[in-house]
Amino acid sequence: MADWLGVIKKQPAEIVTENVDFKNVLRSGEVASSVAVAVFDNSLTNVTNSYISGTPTTSSNGFTQFVLQAGSHGDYRDVRVRLTTDAGNVYEEDLLLRVWEIGGASDF
Repeated sequence: MADWLGVIKKQPAEIVTENVDFKNVLRSGEVASSVAVAVFDNSLTNVTNSYISGTPTTSSNGFTQFVLQAGSHGDYRDVRVRLTTDAGNVYEEDLLLRVWEIGGASDF
């Protein structure tokens, strides 16, 4: 089981900007150079194109942003955020995405 950084809850129609801050894992003088975000379903199939809108961004201090879209009621997805630095280090965090339609049959 993954050690989730956190849980993102959204409804299917919502388009939301999320972020992960890697500044506390960067070493002194280390600079973030790129970020990649991937989304996986329960069978570990890559479903990124269905959930990520646009291109994720990062600042040099490791603050990353990405836009989540779509999803279907009841979806649980692994959102994997991978940051690469100028030192060649790669840091990764996983978030649990839960898509739930409020007002439908739910346990919210």
